[in-house]
Amino acid sequence: MNANNFSAVLRRIQRVGWKQVVKDLSREGKLMPGTLVGVDAHGNRYYEDRDQLYGQDRRVDYASSEVDGSQIPGEWHRWVHHMTDDLPDSTEPRKKWQTSHTPNYTGTVNQYVPYSTTKPKIEPWVLPK
Repeated sequence: MNANNFSAVLRRIQRVGWKQVVKDLSREGKLMPGTLVGVDAHGNRYYEDRDQLYGQDRRVDYASSEVDGSQIPGEWHRWVHHMTDDLPDSTEPRKKWQTSHTPNYTGTVNQYVPYSTTKPKIEPWVLPK
């Protein structure tokens, strides 16, 4: 490690703390620079660093330890994926057709399971007594 990298690590530790630096290194394998641009209702923090390559300049630090892309609300999804450069406005009133954000529940007990209203064509085999 050269002196420039070491000084960058020290500056990063001073700015965000050593816990955040360890978290960045364990999740991404590199230091994740950037300035905090916002926090959503779920506690996810959003960062931007214009010195990085396009597509790598915006990132999310998830509030929960379970990292899942569906934890990002729609208004922040637009910003993270460069659909817009405007930051979401939390004071903007919601339309009456808009619902609150829910994450993807696939693979959990809360998942959507459709049911059939037609009679099955094949009867399941039952173990004789």
